[in-house]
Amino acid sequence: MRKQLLIASALAAFLVCQPAAEAKDDWEWWLYTPVSYKMAGDVKLDAQGMFRWKNDMKDYFYRGVIVGGSYSLCPWVSVGGHFWYKEVRKDKSSPWVYTDTYVGNLNFQYQAADWLVFKENNRIEYNNENYKWTLRVKPRVDFPLAWLGLKPLTLYVDNEFFFKFDLDDERDTFSENRFTVAADVKIAGPLGATVAYRSVAKQASSTGDWSNTNVLVTSAKLSF
Repeated sequence: MRKQLLIASALAAFLVCQPAAEAKDDWEWWLYTPVSYKMAGDVKLDAQGMFRWKNDMKDYFYRGVIVGGSYSLCPWVSVGGHFWYKEVRKDKSSPWVYTDTYVGNLNFQYQAADWLVFKENNRIEYNNENYKWTLRVKPRVDFPLAWLGLKPLTLYVDNEFFFKFDLDDERDTFSENRFTVAADVKIAGPLGATVAYRSVAKQASSTGDWSNTNVLVTSAKLSF
């Protein structure tokens, strides 16, 4: 019964309409460099570097790293905790401003068939700069292509909802949405890569209006 409920919740989340947003011509590039190591038992350690460029991928404005680990309670549920350090600047002439955040994770996974996997990643964050909480809920559907003879390749789609609490501006609690379509490939041994398109919709803090940004996402990862 719990597996059926997981599927139902993931499908329901995907059916929620995205907020109407004004499109932008600007493109950003987000680069991830995740590394993970599965220890004896059900413990996994991981670290991930994050880098971003805006203004048609020309201006380097974001860098960060998140480190931590997770524990599998059972084959379909895992819990984890991470520390996230990041630096952001407005433009090339601006100084870097750093923040750090504590992160807790509760993730679900259910393989419905050889070609279909449902996932849901839930993430609670506490920002040490503004002392505020954010809940991130990301349902995801994977389509492994091993049944077509393309075993290293998996296609997936996900949508991440951001709920920011105790805001003192014009934004609603639900103030950001990220929709992603991606291709994930295992290259050789522990090495893998991901290429994705992401649509990021954000609500402006001053007006409450929504705007959309196009993002090219790439990832080079190692899994041991």
